[in-house]
Amino acid sequence: MKRRASLFVERNATGTRQPIAFIRGLVFLFIGFCTGGAIAAQDLSPRAYVITPVRSNAINLTYSYSGGALEFDGAVPISGATASISTPIFSYYHTLNFFGRTASFTIGVRPKKFSV
Repeated sequence: MKRRASLFVERNATGTRQPIAFIRGLVFLFIGFCTGGAIAAQDLSPRAYVITPVRSNAINLTYSYSGGALEFDGAVPISGATASISTPIFSYYHTLNFFGRTASFTIGVRPKKFSV
């Protein structure tokens, strides 16, 4: 007679039942809820996952625009505030040989003061 696999119970070498998979799922779910606010996204730079030959260089000029309403959540009595931010970003990309593997780095610089 075959034993059916269960998501909630696993059997160890002695044959006793253990709810391992279910407990693992609860632990990962709990960790996900606890760290949900602390996890933040990042901006990917151009050519981040492109395989390029060693000693390749690239110069990128990127323009970023952000605009919208500002929320102060009652900290100060300001309402109806908006912002419009334009930012050019100059970056340099280089690939190199790092212990026999291809590696790359990007250096980005934005000007201190820029107006359009």
